[in-house]
Amino acid sequence: MKISSNLLTPGNHSLLLADYEGQMSFATQSIPISELRNNVAIVAGASKIFNIPTIITTVVINGK
Repeated sequence: MKISSNLLTPGNHSLLLADYEGQMSFATQSIPISELRNNVAIVAGASKIFNIPTIITTVVINGK
């Protein structure tokens, strides 16, 4: 079996965690909040292990 040259590497992709805040998870109805938090922690941990560039964004109103 030949290995594809199109595999993801730290040089050709990154992880974006948009608006990952505790209060934002209450809008999620498709899975329990605890499962959502665990999934995010697993993905974020894997990105650290594999040295994947990670961008975390949030919304702050009036600097608070």
